[in-house]
Amino acid sequence: MGRSSHFLRGIVGATAVCLAAVLASPLMAATVASAAPAAGPHFTFRTFNVPKAVYTDILGINNMGVMVGQYMDASHVAHGFITTGDHIVTVDVPGAYATGVQSVNDKGTAVGWWQQSLGHGNYLSHGFVRSPAGVITTIDDSSAGPKGYTEGVYGINDDGVLVGSFVDSKGVEHGFIDQHGRFTTVDNPKYAPSSHSGTELWAINDLGVIDGLGYSYPTAVKGFTVSRPASSTQYSYFTGVGDKGSYKSDGGTWPSGMNDWGAVVGHSNGWEGYGVFVGWEWFHGKMITISDPAASTKPGSDFAPGCGCFAGTAPGGINDAGTVVGIYWDSNYHPHGFIATPTFTSTTALKLSAAKVTYGDEQSETLSVGVSPQNSGVTPTGKVTVKEDRTTLCTIVLSSGKGSCTLSAKMLNVGTYHLVATYEGSKNVRPSTSAKETLTVLK
Repeated sequence: MGRSSHFLRGIVGATAVCLAAVLASPLMAATVASAAPAAGPHFTFRTFNVPKAVYTDILGINNMGVMVGQYMDASHVAHGFITTGDHIVTVDVPGAYATGVQSVNDKGTAVGWWQQSLGHGNYLSHGFVRSPAGVITTIDDSSAGPKGYTEGVYGINDDGVLVGSFVDSKGVEHGFIDQHGRFTTVDNPKYAPSSHSGTELWAINDLGVIDGLGYSYPTAVKGFTVSRPASSTQYSYFTGVGDKGSYKSDGGTWPSGMNDWGAVVGHSNGWEGYGVFVGWEWFHGKMITISDPAASTKPGSDFAPGCGCFAGTAPGGINDAGTVVGIYWDSNYHPHGFIATPTFTSTTALKLSAAKVTYGDEQSETLSVGVSPQNSGVTPTGKVTVKEDRTTLCTIVLSSGKGSCTLSAKMLNVGTYHLVATYEGSKNVRPSTSAKETLTVLK
C-alpha cells in the first residue's frame, strides 16, 4: 500500500516547483541503479527510477516482487505504473488528469486513485481497481454524497477487499471498506468526524487487519491498526520516529503499507514546511528507522530558500519478506524510488549428542545446528561450518534452519576440543557464530 492522497497529490505539485528551482543535473534513468548497494542498520538499499521520469515513487510491493507506484514525466504529468518482470507498464485511467497506483495484491489486482479535470484548476478524485488483464473500474463510495468525492482506493488484500477514504458533502473525511461492492464507513472513535478531524484507511492484509490514521488538526496525526473497526477496543496506536506529537509542527505519524505479519511502514515529519521525512517500520510495538543512505537529511530550504523542496526517506509499502519500497530525496533534492531488502540478525546454536567420545568411534557423535533469525517470518538458508580451531570438521546445509552431521572415525586425536559452528549468512539473514561446545576424545 502507499501513502495518503494528501501526501501524493500535494507532493506532485510541490515536486514540480522544487524541480524547476533546483534541477541542475539529469536524474538517473536506469530502472535499478547499478551502483553497489549501501547498507543501513537493517536494510540494503537500491535506487529505482522509471526511465525518463523526473519523479518516481514506489507505493506498494506484493509477495511476487511486483511493484506499483507513480511517476512524473518531463511535462510534470503524473502517471501510475506497475512492474511486470523486467518491464514497467504505465497505468493511466482514460480521461484522467493524473493517476496513481497505490497497492497490488498477490493475484496482480491493483488499486489507486485518479483525478478528473473540471477546468479552471479544479479536479475531482476517484478510486479505481485494475484487473490483472488491465481492465480498469472506477470505484466511488456513494456515502460521499452529491457534493463529496472518493479520495482513492489505497489497499487491497488477496480476497479482493478494498480500503480507502472519501470526503462527504460537508468536507469531512472518512475511511471505507469495500467488500465486493458492499461499503462500510469507518470512523476512528478517538477522532470523531468533524471539519477538523477524520479517518483515512491505507492498507489491509490477508488477515483483515487494517492500517490507517486518525487526525485532529492542528494537534495530532496518529497511526493505528485495527482488526474490528466497529470496536474501539480493537484499535492499536503507535507513534512514528520523529513525530513530536503535533500535526502543525511536524506532520505527525503517517502509516502506509502493511504485510501479513503485521509490520507497518510509513513516515513522520516533512509535510508542514517541507522538512525532512523520517521513514520507519513498526512491528509488534517496536519501531525502527528506515533511512536510505543516499537521502538528504537537511530541509530543502537550506539548499534553495523558498523552493518547497522535500528531503529524507518516506516508505510506501512492505511485503511478507520484509522488503520495503518508497521514495527518497538526494542531496540535490531530486526524488527517487528505493527498494530496501532487509537483513535480519541471527543466532546459531550448536549441540553435541555426547560430551565425550571414544577414539576411533567418533562417528557416533552427532553435531546438530540450528539458526534462529531475528524475524520469525524468515527461514535461514545456506551453510553452517563446524570447526575446531582452524580445522573444519563438517559443513551442514540447512533445511528449515536446521541440520546435522557426524564425525569420521579417528578424525580427532585423544584430547579436549572446543567446537564452534559458524553460519555463513544468506540474502536476508546475517551471519552468526555459536558459543563454544567442548568435546573430549577418550582412549
